[in-house]
Amino acid sequence: MKKPYILLILLFFAIGLFAQDTNTEYWRDLGYKAKLKGDIESSIKNYKKVLEIDNEDFDAKLAIANLYYSQKDFEEALNYYKLIYKVDKKDVEALNGFGRCFYKLGKLDKSTYYFQKAIEYLPSYIQQYFDLAHVFIDKGELDSARIIYSDILKKDKTYAEAWAGIGKMYYWQNSPKTALEYYEEALKLDPENEVIQKNLLQIKNELAYIPSASLSYINESEDSYKINALVQKYGLKKRINDNFSFSFNFLLDKSDRDYLDDNADTNRWFDNTWIKASWITKNNTLSTFLGASKSDSRLTSYGLNWISSFNVSNVKFKNNLSFGYDYFYYWNNIGKDYISNSFSATYRKFSLNISAMYGVIKEDTIADYYADKYDIDNNPHRGYGITLKYQLFIKPKVFVSIGHSYLDYDYKTPLYYTPYERILDGVSLSVYYSLKKFYVYSDFAYNIGRETYFEKIENGQSPNRNFKKQYLNDIDSWSANIEIGYSLKKISFSLGGSHFENPFYKTSNVSFTIKGMF
Repeated sequence: MKKPYILLILLFFAIGLFAQDTNTEYWRDLGYKAKLKGDIESSIKNYKKVLEIDNEDFDAKLAIANLYYSQKDFEEALNYYKLIYKVDKKDVEALNGFGRCFYKLGKLDKSTYYFQKAIEYLPSYIQQYFDLAHVFIDKGELDSARIIYSDILKKDKTYAEAWAGIGKMYYWQNSPKTALEYYEEALKLDPENEVIQKNLLQIKNELAYIPSASLSYINESEDSYKINALVQKYGLKKRINDNFSFSFNFLLDKSDRDYLDDNADTNRWFDNTWIKASWITKNNTLSTFLGASKSDSRLTSYGLNWISSFNVSNVKFKNNLSFGYDYFYYWNNIGKDYISNSFSATYRKFSLNISAMYGVIKEDTIADYYADKYDIDNNPHRGYGITLKYQLFIKPKVFVSIGHSYLDYDYKTPLYYTPYERILDGVSLSVYYSLKKFYVYSDFAYNIGRETYFEKIENGQSPNRNFKKQYLNDIDSWSANIEIGYSLKKISFSLGGSHFENPFYKTSNVSFTIKGMF
């Protein structure tokens, strides 16, 4: 007699299980259909109904977690991935979910840990390798990202994205020749991929011969004279391989200096030829340069330049050190020995630049009345500058900056501008906008300035007591530049103009430039 009761209990139990399964599948089906329609909120509610009936349902937990992730609610997505992880700490879906969420939340170390765990438990799943490579890229660990892309190719050499990924890492590490080889392999596998095509062309252009030519008209004026100059510049640059590049340059200047009294008008031809060779590594570029003028029968420049860059977390650092000789004002045969350094730190939209220099004008005519020095002698000078820049917009690229600078010469001279303790404080604005093959760049700067000068005292008792220190405050200056460019296949053109003005000096420049890539 007990047997029929047992069968009846089993029947009711089976019916209950069937009803529960029917209910979960009903809500699961509604959740799936809502998701297909793009009604994410309803989809989440329906999947949560499944969990109300069966709180161990794996598919519902995963669906809800993925839906929250798609809505960029990463904290809530993490909560549901955690429900899966509590049951099985080796579940790859949960581990990859953690990796993706922590990546979006900027917790890159945690993201790295969980993607590496997922790869450890399921090494055959390829997408998680790509995800981990992206994390390493954001951390600035490009070598690690390159190793991950290489791991993908060890499993399957047909992934064009992995070949291109390795190429991109080499390119970002200043090795375009090696990058080219990997991008060419990627293009063989995916010849219609426009991103790969674009990046490959960019690398080829960087390794191309780049000839250039420009023609400029320059007008300078001071209180006693004006200079009108027609300047031609020609250049050829070539990146030979990952580690070596060179450039060859030539300048020809035809200038006329017109004095207001017409007594000393004159003209001048000046030529300058210089070459530059660079040794390039991942984070450093060491260059040497040498220039000479046939018209003036002298060297015009020589020296070394060292540029280094590195990252610390999300901060990018760059240092630029130069020293050598520069024949900077050939109208009066003036040159100088110098050393200069510029250091910059960039964090997100902020950039701080600090620069300093020290120079010595060589064998110059000194006419410093305050110092009572009238002779042919060296003229030391020094200066520094500090600029803080902030990016307002990404497109167009708009930057604003504030700056402070200082420049001081030991002696005065009539041959070039020699300020005492000149201080400039100013603001600037720059804009860059590109549209297909066109671009426009413009900037404007305004500076408030002050210089020291010495006023003569009639009853002074000795030469350097005949003057008293004064400040000249009205030396405000402004400058503006604009350039419009157009690219046509392997040739680009640009037309530009600039103007600078302060109470004592002003200059204007109009130029046309053409560049090629072959």
